[in-house]
Amino acid sequence: MHAEIVVLPGDGIGPEVAAAAVAVLKAVAERFNHTFTFSEHDIGGVAIDRHGEPLPASTLTACQAANAVLLGAVGGKMIWEALKPEDEAEEETAATKAASRGLVALVATAVGTSIDAGAVGVGLALLGENIWLIAACIGATTFALATLGLLIGKAAGTRLGKIVELVGGVALIALGLKILLEHLGVLKF
Repeated sequence: MHAEIVVLPGDGIGPEVAAAAVAVLKAVAERFNHTFTFSEHDIGGVAIDRHGEPLPASTLTACQAANAVLLGAVGGKMIWEALKPEDEAEEETAATKAASRGLVALVATAVGTSIDAGAVGVGLALLGENIWLIAACIGATTFALATLGLLIGKAAGTRLGKIVELVGGVALIALGLKILLEHLGVLKF
């Protein structure tokens, strides 16, 4: 089997997590005679720093063309920005504000939350389940919850500012940790 895999290291510890995951995938490929081709792209805070938007068009295009997408970690930059003193905070330009809102933010959120759904879909397809029905359900649920989260976040963000950014970063990290612990068998829900 051959697969083109897009690696999105993200921010914080994401690059280290992604590098370890790529090493594991290379070992799997060698053990089971698969070939994986990896390409790395920016997403999240590092993408905002480098490209002025959380999901650059080049990253989205690469993800759409790939067979799989591997997300390292996101959320750390949100915590960093929330804890940064006001005098160190950079002024956000109108262009940056526009790029981080609306459809771009929704697509970035959908991509980020759909990566795990994609892994589940592959697993279910290997089990012979009806992947079209599963994909439709996962897609609709992800879209609805991402949209709801975006609307709630926008409303809360204008009122609570940095507190919401801090809580959002912690929530992203906690969710990732919960998923990891479940997959390791430490948590059973």
